[in-house]
Amino acid sequence: MIPIDTSLLRLTWLVIEETQSSNVLSLTDTGLVRLLLQRISDRILLSGEEVYLLYDYISSKTTLIRDMAESRFVYHTPVRLKPEAYNPATASEASRDVVSTL
Repeated sequence: MIPIDTSLLRLTWLVIEETQSSNVLSLTDTGLVRLLLQRISDRILLSGEEVYLLYDYISSKTTLIRDMAESRFVYHTPVRLKPEAYNPATASEASRDVVSTL
């Protein structure tokens, strides 16, 4: 098997990073590989051999890709607090002290 060109690998991981975490996490493995291949081929013209190599490469990395997407999803998901947590009039004395020190 011929190794994948490093510039193609960089582009592959760039596309993976740019793909929304919700898309990565909601697709089947085959759907994820096809989506990523489509996005890569939207940027550059791939030969048949490159498509084959990338298909195998991405397929072997789906667990890693999903782990990365899950980390991004959790990290970028805003924490939702109850509105009363921000209201000093309804907050307890201890929480007002904490807020005032910030």
